[in-house]
Amino acid sequence: MTVNTVQQDITSWLSGDDAAYRRVFDYFYNKLYQTCYKATKAREDSEEMVMNVFLNIWQHRAELAHIDDFEKYLFRSTRNQIADFQRKNILQTQDIDTLPLEQLGSADHPELTFKELEQVYHLALNRLPEKQREVFLMSREQGLSQKQIAEKKNISPSTVNNHITSAMKIIRNDMGEYSEALPLILLVTAYSIS
Repeated sequence: MTVNTVQQDITSWLSGDDAAYRRVFDYFYNKLYQTCYKATKAREDSEEMVMNVFLNIWQHRAELAHIDDFEKYLFRSTRNQIADFQRKNILQTQDIDTLPLEQLGSADHPELTFKELEQVYHLALNRLPEKQREVFLMSREQGLSQKQIAEKKNISPSTVNNHITSAMKIIRNDMGEYSEALPLILLVTAYSIS
């Protein structure tokens, strides 16, 4: 993929093309992961840091149109994740019960990490009826078409469609204010399975 193609995908994504985001994700994921891993030597932590960077750009995509150099922005965000990781590993922890309340800050709008967001998604997913969950996972995580699912489950394509539509409504409702990140979670889940 050329730099111009990546820039076109970034522009397309910022204009609302979620499929272009997948290409941007695919292009930058390994580069960002290698940067994190080189600094931390921690595979899972590196994966989580990269997911946090992608979650951050997904959540703040409206502001990214003003960024002159998207790649520099991504790597600066990655360096910030690495710095936070290293700070957490260096600083001594203090028992939360001993801290004055004003030092605990406000939790009115907590920023979740990608791992926490995945947990919110999985809680919502586990609340689905079993058949609906199976059909939803076959569609979103395995990437099967509605026709393929209908053949495997021996049900009609319209029943498959109804299951997926209902599942999406339930999951979005259960995820509440975090439902906006659902496309990113589904993308990353499908990416990690493939």
